[in-house]
Parts: sequence; structure tokens; C-alpha cells
Amino acid sequence: MNIRFTHIFGGVVAATLFAALPFAAFADAPSMPGHGHGRGHAYGLIGKEVVANEDTTSTESEFHNFLGSFHGLSKYFAPQHAVFNDDRDDATTTLPTTNLTITNVTVNEISSTTARISWFSNLSGNTEVWLGTTTPVSSSNTPTLDIGNNTFYHTATLTGLTASTTYYLVVGTKASVNGSMATSSGITFTTSPTPVLAPVIHSIFGPTSVVAGQSNTWTINVSDANAGNLTYLVTWGDTTGTTTLVSVSTPPAAQTVTFSHIYANPGTYTTTFLIRDAAGLTASSSINIIATSTATTTSS
Repeated sequence: MNIRFTHIFGGVVAATLFAALPFAAFADAPSMPGHGHGRGHAYGLIGKEVVANEDTTSTESEFHNFLGSFHGLSKYFAPQHAVFNDDRDDATTTLPTTNLTITNVTVNEISSTTARISWFSNLSGNTEVWLGTTTPVSSSNTPTLDIGNNTFYHTATLTGLTASTTYYLVVGTKASVNGSMATSSGITFTTSPTPVLAPVIHSIFGPTSVVAGQSNTWTINVSDANAGNLTYLVTWGDTTGTTTLVSVSTPPAAQTVTFSHIYANPGTYTTTFLIRDAAGLTASSSINIIATSTATTTSS
């Protein structure tokens, strides 16, 4: 008789071959109820099988004695079914199925608009999330997320959340092996406030060489994620001091502003553009401008 065990445990596939082991070796093991007899026997271990084949006819009770001898291993395996077949009669016995459970539910990587949820299940199945801003959240409704995967480790990322908001959720898994369903208790988390970001200067367009006494313009492109009032301060680097402009931005919080200035005397000037938002955060950029007495020409 050859007996083959095949099972999956901890992500490792293990196979063990026992040769020529008579059923009598397990005569002292506790018997399991059943009927019939046959030549081929199968016992489900986490969706896999234990197969016993022998050259001579054995009774089913002997095979149950054989299975009973592995009673001490039952905590590691999820029995699914046992099938007894021979060329005279067929019989199928369904054994108790392991209860589906969910553990280690965590919510992390929380930002102002996203959050990541993860958990484990003892049987592989899909990944479902019910989300709301009021409690309790009912798992009888359509899930907010339903990922049709088949896994023991479940993870889902929620997007499009509102900043500084408390959310309530329930997670669930439907086992692929038997269709049983398990859900978690209610879980609460709060998204982060909207981050306060400084304005950004994207570009400055304008001449870096000018003629003293002539007016020139410079255009600055700015954005501000907070979409508040922006104050522009331009220090021209000469005796004229600073030009100040206050403007109001609206979403998408992008602005293009043009400034004009005359450098009265020749020289090299460092011009600084500084932008301050309503939160007091700033951004600045400087360019060097050369003012000459006459226009610069290039000879060929």
C-alpha cells in the first residue's frame, strides 16, 4: 500500500510518501464513523488530498482508523471531505469545515485623502470593504470595495477621502473553498488635515539685458495649493525699492502676473520675486538683470 500526503501550510508545499504501511499499524487509533469499503480513499487537507491505495481490499473502518491516527494534526489542517470509491459502490462523507475567521485588521498609511486597510483570514477568499461616515456600517449593503482575489492576506487602498474626516468601516472575506462569509467589527479612523503647502514659482519670463531708461516687463507664473490670497513682492535691486501686489487666487490656484520696471542707470541688478500665501508660507526666485546705456548689438 502506498499513502501520499499533499498539503499546503505556511506557503510551503510539502509531500511525504509512506510505503507499505498496513492499516493494522493504526489499529489503536480512534475510529471515525462511515460505511462501505473500497480500494481508493481521499481525505481533503486545505483543499488538497490524502490518497491511500492498496493492493488488497480494505474496509472503510480500517481507513477511518488510519485517519484517526492523525487526529493530533487536525489543528494544522482544514478537513474538507472524504470520498470512498471502489468498483462495487460509491459513498461520499462530508467532514466538518473549518470556520472562516478574520484577524489583525489594521488601518495605516492614512493621509488627507487616502488610507490603506489590511487583514488576514485563515481560509483564502476575496477582499471586501464597507465604508461610511456614520456608524454603524452595514455589511448587508453593497461593498464600497470588492476585490475578487483569492488570498489569505488582504489589502485595499481607499482613495478620494475627505481631509479631517472620521470614517467607519467593516471588512469581510468570502472563503473560496466553501462560500462561508466572515466580517470584522466596526473600525474607526480619521484622515489627516489638508497639508499646508507653500506657493510654487513655475517660471519667470522677461529680459536679462535692458537699456537704462526704458520700460520692460517680466511675467511670473505661480500656483498655490491652498488657493488663498497671494502677495507678490518684487525687489528690483535699484533705488526704487519694492513693488507690492496683492491678488486673489481661486482653484486651480494658478496665476500669471506681469510687472513693469525702468532701470534708470546702467548697472547689474539682482531682482528678487517673492510670493507669500495667506498662511505666511513663501517662495522666491531671483534673476540678474544688466542695464546698459545703449542697446546691445551683436556683430556678424
